[in-house]
Amino acid sequence: MTEMRDSRHGRCTDNMRAAAFALVATTALAACAPQGGGGRLEVRTLEVRATSADSMVFEGAAVDSTWTIPGDDARQLTRSLVLEPGDQSETPNRLVDIALGALVTGFAFLPPGELADDAQVTEDVANGLLEISLQAGIAFRTSVVANYSRGEDLAWRGTANFTDRMVWIDSRVTPADTLRLALDGDFEDVRGGAGGQQAVLRAQGTLYVATGGEYTLELTERVEAMEVSAEGVARMMGGVQVGLDP
Repeated sequence: MTEMRDSRHGRCTDNMRAAAFALVATTALAACAPQGGGGRLEVRTLEVRATSADSMVFEGAAVDSTWTIPGDDARQLTRSLVLEPGDQSETPNRLVDIALGALVTGFAFLPPGELADDAQVTEDVANGLLEISLQAGIAFRTSVVANYSRGEDLAWRGTANFTDRMVWIDSRVTPADTLRLALDGDFEDVRGGAGGQQAVLRAQGTLYVATGGEYTLELTERVEAMEVSAEGVARMMGGVQVGLDP
């Protein structure tokens, strides 16, 4: 993850995220846009911020854009871009570096599942799962149980709160190192009758590594999905203009 030592870098980070979105959207459109018909466009953005006890800030982000075209020859395209410095760590501690990188690259949220189709049903409950894979076989997992209600517009609106923590002792090093990850968060979801969706998951917490100190964490995932035609996607994406600060 990229270390930010000066507040001026925040603007650069915002532009990088915008550039990532534009790149993803443009690539998806060029690769699989049909001349007609429709489909479902989903754009997911993830932003992660970690602050050390001495006020060093590490930031990372990811963008996923998926356009699914229905039918017998359904095609799906996903592009991801993670904004990181590369293989060279900005942190002096191996376990801290693994954990901070995993907050972006290992983050996966399986949203609450399908809701009742019966228009007479106005309340429902669905389960989701947040998982952050630190490495193979070692992951933070917590359930996200959302309570939904349906209004007169037939849109489902759901909310959830969650909290969990994990402790991992890395015995591959001598002396053994300890990692603790604790997160508390909330989830908001709106699902329209026409298939559109807007959802936000936010989490705050701490990452503690015995040999590397404690970090305050902030994570936000946003998902927007809609039913659109090929022409609609072209109009939406065609107006994206991105410029980076010098």
